[in-house]
Amino acid sequence: MLRVIVVIQSLVIILLAVALLLSRKNFDSLNVVLIMMIVSQLLLLVYLIKLGNQ
Repeated sequence: MLRVIVVIQSLVIILLAVALLLSRKNFDSLNVVLIMMIVSQLLLLVYLIKLGNQ
């Protein structure tokens, strides 16, 4: 149950970060932070999926 909540939360964070990235015109340090957030959440999702498949 907890894994489902974490997956949903990760997807929401990824969607919000992507929406923020697409809405911003100029490239600055906030975009780097958003990209790092997306990558870290994707890594968490991959880890949870691998954990679930074992």
